[in-house]
Amino acid sequence: TFSQRHAVLYDARTQKDYVPLNAVAPSGVVFDVYDSLLSEAAVMGFEYEVYVVHADDDVLRSRQYDRLRPVGRTINGYSLGRVTAIDELVDEYFARCEAIGAPLDAFHSEIGPGFFEFALSPAPALAAADRAARARQHFRDLCAEHGLLATFVAKLRMDASGSGGHLHQSLTREGRNVFGDGREGISDLARAYLGGLGATVADFTAVFN
Repeated sequence: TFSQRHAVLYDARTQKDYVPLNAVAPSGVVFDVYDSLLSEAAVMGFEYEVYVVHADDDVLRSRQYDRLRPVGRTINGYSLGRVTAIDELVDEYFARCEAIGAPLDAFHSEIGPGFFEFALSPAPALAAADRAARARQHFRDLCAEHGLLATFVAKLRMDASGSGGHLHQSLTREGRNVFGDGREGISDLARAYLGGLGATVADFTAVFN
C-alpha cells in the first residue's frame, strides 16, 4: 500500500528516522494480492478533510503557513455559500473523479477557514484504497491549476480545526451488509469486527498513522 511504501518511524531517543521498507531484503518486497478465503467481502468508503488556500509563493518560501489566505471568508460547516465560492472547481473535481473511476458521493464545507471535506463512493477494499490515493492527488493537482494549494496536513493552523478523515467500513456476504442484525442492532460478526479493531488499533496506528 502507499502507507507501507512511504512509512517512516522516528526514534525520539536517538533522533533518527527508520524506513521499514529499506530493511526488507529485495526478495521480500514482492507483494501478492489474492482473494480471501472468508465468505465476507470488505467494503470501504474514504472521506478526506482538506484545507484550500491561495498559493502565495512568498509565504510558502518563508514557511509562515498560518499566513496563507484561505478560500472563502466564513468558517461555518456544511455551508452551501462557502462551496459556491469554488463551485467551478468542485464541479470539475466531480467530473475528473468520475473519469478516473473514483466517483465522489459528496463535497461540503467543514468548520474552519478554507476547510472542506469530500467523500468517495464505497467500493471493495482494495479498489477503495486505490481510488482514495488517486482522488487525493487529483484534488491537489486541480487546485494547483487554479492557483490554489490543497493541503491534508494534520494541523495547518493552531487556531483552527485539524484535518483528518474517516474510513467507513462494512462486510458484505453475497452483496448484503452483514453488520446489521435485522432488528435495528448490530450482528455478532460486527461485534467481533469491532473487537478486532480495538485490539489491534495501537499497533496499527504505529505503522500507518
